Amino acid sequence: MKAHSLAELFPPLKGEAFDELVADIKANGLLNPIVQNDGFILDGRNRLRACELANIKPRFVQFASLKLNCAPEAYIWSQNIARRHLSDDQRAAISCQWRPQFEAEGRNQKSIGGKEAHRGRKKVVVNSPQPFSKQVNENKTRHKLAEMAQVSEHKIKQTEIVSTARPDLIPKIASGEMELRQAVKATRGEIPGPLFLPFTKVHADAIVCGKKTQTARRSKGRLAPGKIARVQVNHYADIEIIRIEAKRLEAFTEQDAMREGGYTLEEFKRVWRGIYGKWNPNQEVYAIQFVLKKVVGDVR
Repeated sequence: MKAHSLAELFPPLKGEAFDELVADIKANGLLNPIVQNDGFILDGRNRLRACELANIKPRFVQFASLKLNCAPEAYIWSQNIARRHLSDDQRAAISCQWRPQFEAEGRNQKSIGGKEAHRGRKKVVVNSPQPFSKQVNENKTRHKLAEMAQVSEHKIKQTEIVSTARPDLIPKIASGEMELRQAVKATRGEIPGPLFLPFTKVHADAIVCGKKTQTARRSKGRLAPGKIARVQVNHYADIEIIRIEAKRLEAFTEQDAMREGGYTLEEFKRVWRGIYGKWNPNQEVYAIQFVLKKVVGDVR
């Protein structure tokens, strides 16, 4: 019988701990039955393996017969996350893998929230993670993940770094094959940190409205085609760099000026002087073209 895909995120019991389980079942029989639902094992993969080795007939129960006030997925989490053989690194990595499930639960809970509120009742799930919404900010999300995985927020932040730079290492951390700090070390140099581009409020609004698709800069820094940069002002938006061209200011055209925010060339020259003090036709700059990816903050 196959285990539920979410249950398989938790590493199987190995070594001495598994040998002890086999010996216990051989001596005392299977005390805790294996829980299944729709043909998949929710809890008891290790006990089933131990029964096979101990030549003990396993017992199964259906999840519905437990009459619990939680979903099968929440039950899997509750039964596995606090297991003593899991390290803090493993729990942090597993929470990273489980995140899409949390977000899906959050969306479902939001859709039924009105009905629950109308009835004057709040659905309570015992010993299971409370789902969260994508709308919560990054710090609150990190805090919630840490709370559910019973680890520090620092470890969650480390898994975020690894997940972004080297997602292939997350399963290795979850299995105990690699320590989290080793994985973080392996990602160094791959994520130099977010790219921030400062803009005036007027230009940031023009980006969000789709009016500005280019920015002329005296330096391109770490920008490169394909990179995502964050518009920095008193609100944020993410833009994807699609083209960078080195050119002299004298080579700027009316089309360039239009991409800079809907200006004429003369208007753009005045804007440039307002920012940099003077218009030097011989100065080489970088015309950085981009497309808006998403609005991150308040654009009012």
